[in-house]
Amino acid sequence: MDIKIKGLKYEILIEALNQAKKGRLEILEKLDDSINKPNETVKPHAPKMITMEIAKDFIGLVIGPGGKNIQELQKESDTTIVINEKDEVGVIEILGVDQEKIDHAIGKIRNLIFEPVIDEVYKVNVVKILDFWSSS
Repeated sequence: MDIKIKGLKYEILIEALNQAKKGRLEILEKLDDSINKPNETVKPHAPKMITMEIAKDFIGLVIGPGGKNIQELQKESDTTIVINEKDEVGVIEILGVDQEKIDHAIGKIRNLIFEPVIDEVYKVNVVKILDFWSSS
């Protein structure tokens, strides 16, 4: 520490530093009292990022041929989607401003990678019945 006054006693310096420390701790305590936890929600127009993991095998499906699926999804949901591979899983980061649009992108991705489970019952709408292997 640069001291310009000759003869400043060591005890005075220690006392000044202790007072400064006490002041800093009081300020931090007041800050902690007023902001002791993060806000539960963010402002509607604040950027948001959601991260989800998928099986490595589904990365290509989400991206699509020539990036078609991911580009289409980004366009319709007004989000930016980044996919990285980490430790045998695909890590998808969805960045956007509108939570509904982010949720839409998440839903579309989940629908793309959905794998039915044996003995589970699923409610679906039958759109068309096709006749395969009929003996005419």
